[in-house]
Amino acid sequence: FIAGGLLGAAAYMVTYPMWKASGLLDTLAGGKVTLGTVPGSKYDGLTNLPGDWVGIVLGLALIALAFALPDGKSGSQAIGNPAE
Repeated sequence: FIAGGLLGAAAYMVTYPMWKASGLLDTLAGGKVTLGTVPGSKYDGLTNLPGDWVGIVLGLALIALAFALPDGKSGSQAIGNPAE
């Protein structure tokens, strides 16, 4: 996990100029925003839903997606444990 995090950070660092030029890092809706409203935050929310509920719903959706995805590559045969 540590190596993956470091590699991901390095990849972002190397490709940052491309992301900045694409406009994806620009401010949205007139400033910095979050997906859901966070009480006590100076950032506005894109929705009026509480931020914790937005996070829970997105997390559950990603868990459901992970269960729905196939276990292996398409067309590959499942290999049992060779010790059994």
